[in-house]
Amino acid sequence: MKIQIEIMGPPRAWQRPGQDGKRRYDTDQNKTVKESILAHVLAKYNPDKPIAKPITLTAIFYMAQKTEGCDPTHCLPYTNVPDLDNLLKIIKDALNKKFWVDDRYVTKVTMEKCYTNHRPRTFIEIEF
Repeated sequence: MKIQIEIMGPPRAWQRPGQDGKRRYDTDQNKTVKESILAHVLAKYNPDKPIAKPITLTAIFYMAQKTEGCDPTHCLPYTNVPDLDNLLKIIKDALNKKFWVDDRYVTKVTMEKCYTNHRPRTFIEIEF
């Protein structure tokens, strides 16, 4: 099965959690972003129980273009922050224990971040 989701708005990256003594806690932004991602995915497909088989994950992060001239048919690489791995981490964390049992089941990942002249957004494809 393959599902595709587009989340409109600027892509958000995972932020380092805060720490209170020995206890770590998630930031409010991380919690909000994870809830939004989970809601978008579950609106497309809500499994009876979390998936526990190999999963292929594709993520494309379309970042706002600062200047004109971006060809809408070609994705120009985005080399600024946030880091690509932190953009992906928030997605994987959001779906843990709700959509899939654990992100260890994600066995293949394809991802990129690029400029867009259109609205900033995150495209996610999950195949299992």
